[in-house]
Amino acid sequence: MKPLRFWKPKESFLILQVSPERINGLLLGLSADKKIYARRYFEDTSWTNLAARTDLKHLVKNVIVAADSSLSYTATIPVALNRENPEEPLAAPELENLLSQAVGRVFNQCRQEAGRYLEMDDLDVVLVGSRVINFKIDGHHVLNPLEFSARKVEAVLELTLTVRSVLDGVKSILKNKPNFYFTETARAELAVLARDHKSPLSLLYLGEQRSICLIMEPSPVGQIFTRHPLKWSSLSIAQALTKEWGVDSGVAHRIYHLFLKSKMSERGSKTVRKSMEPVRISLMKAIDSVHPRGQVYVDSPLPLFMEMPLRRGKLSIEEVSVGELAKHFGFSIDEEGWPISVSQTMRYLAPFWEYYYDRSDSTVNRWLKRHLNWLGAQI
Repeated sequence: MKPLRFWKPKESFLILQVSPERINGLLLGLSADKKIYARRYFEDTSWTNLAARTDLKHLVKNVIVAADSSLSYTATIPVALNRENPEEPLAAPELENLLSQAVGRVFNQCRQEAGRYLEMDDLDVVLVGSRVINFKIDGHHVLNPLEFSARKVEAVLELTLTVRSVLDGVKSILKNKPNFYFTETARAELAVLARDHKSPLSLLYLGEQRSICLIMEPSPVGQIFTRHPLKWSSLSIAQALTKEWGVDSGVAHRIYHLFLKSKMSERGSKTVRKSMEPVRISLMKAIDSVHPRGQVYVDSPLPLFMEMPLRRGKLSIEEVSVGELAKHFGFSIDEEGWPISVSQTMRYLAPFWEYYYDRSDSTVNRWLKRHLNWLGAQI
């Protein structure tokens, strides 16, 4: 029998993982000493079911929506803002006006790029998030440019867009209240890794519908993110076993996990390894085609059958250690009753950590988010 815990978490966070196939949710509790607890797990749910849950109403302040890369697109755009009165200290209204003008100039292009990437009509693509991730004043990096006298302000804008149906689903559970945080899961993972690593840094984000390689690299203004399609699907693992064994997808997954745990006969394991060889070759070709840089991490919804770290020429490809990241950030994880596999945990905790740090980072970003509704963000 599990011991009863007579405590109340300092805060609660609802993280929703949204993909074309399903919506999963993890309700986290965070104690005063930064210990993370899994309070509840919602598997393969829907917007309708979530909207009907009265027990989630108190979480409107801490709802984190993390969308798969097949449903969201994050663009980073370096911009240069020239001031008319460089001798005067930069005040908030002027900076707000400069940033709004810059976003206005690039928004339509970003929406068109997102539409092509998501294979959606531009009108079905909406802005759900914006932030400034770097500032320079006359060539010098600063955390906050306000009150500086300068001729030129440089910045890196980050715009996050999604398909309208996802935003409509979010609005249905929040009853049009604007309190939620939206991120692209792969982008959140790389942003969290970047807090502990120098650039260049790459993430191979493997998915069912879409896999991508995200690369963080330096620019004259600051760090920017670039994305490259990775022509490989995690579904190929089960598909190879389905073809070899003549079984359905569910049985193929069970066979695969038995193989990973070394719970198969020598003959069965040999057959699985033979089936996985074409899958391995296709993944290696896909990785080689995107030219990842720096330290390379891989995040897969299924544990990979290859030994890590994986050497590929001069590259070293590693799996993300969630435990080490948690320790680095000063968090601990209550592993008792943790409902998610190790291979899936980063996809929930990275958006949580990104939100945790984002909400305390910058007053500039807080008012920037409040002033972009005119660009079509329905938040």
